[in-house]
Amino acid sequence: MRKPPFTYSTELKIALMKKGYSSLIDWCRKKGFSYKLAQAVVTKRIPAKSGKALKIKKTLIEEFGEEVLTKEGTR
Repeated sequence: MRKPPFTYSTELKIALMKKGYSSLIDWCRKKGFSYKLAQAVVTKRIPAKSGKALKIKKTLIEEFGEEVLTKEGTR
């Protein structure tokens, strides 16, 4: 069974584009983060309580604000 495609909030997409990033992958590459880990943090599949996940979460909130981290996404 296939996994559904990764989606993230429209707020995050807009925030990324306003800062000059083309996508979450682009942001991760420029910041040096793992894209798969960033996906999990954004969709809250893993709790970002320590280590690299917490660093990604703090950086996202610092750069784009709390509202970009939502459970549901859009295509």
